[in-house]
Amino acid sequence: MTRCTITARRPFDQKVLLWVPGQEQSVTARARDLGQGGIFVRLSQPPPVDSELRLSFDVPGAGPVEATAVVVRVTSADDPLDPPGVALRFSALAACASARLACVLAPRPSFPVVSLDHDDEWDPVHTDAYAQHASSRRATPSGVVGTVAR
Repeated sequence: MTRCTITARRPFDQKVLLWVPGQEQSVTARARDLGQGGIFVRLSQPPPVDSELRLSFDVPGAGPVEATAVVVRVTSADDPLDPPGVALRFSALAACASARLACVLAPRPSFPVVSLDHDDEWDPVHTDAYAQHASSRRATPSGVVGTVAR
């Protein structure tokens, strides 16, 4: 039985060094995206599915990651949806490397966009509950923020 796990992925355009068994030198490639469970690397001559390789890359602001990974999918130049390359599943990842990945993959806070149109009415695109609550708050002459009845 094949196990399929889907994890959140983030765009990740960074240099990756790969050591493929049977090749004397490392190969330098570019990553496309990254997840806690693996990475997609652009390669013009990818190794076959089930190949195990070592890789190393830097996570900006967190440090280097070294891992062992298995090729789970190969895409060719003929594929219109994906660039040529390999989807790699991490098979061995040190705890510190996992923590570094968590830094780059952690959900980023999102802030609501609040905008007024020319009639001082709320833009219908941004009428979530937070924006409606924020619209009822105004600064008083003393500088204290209070709730204004509408």
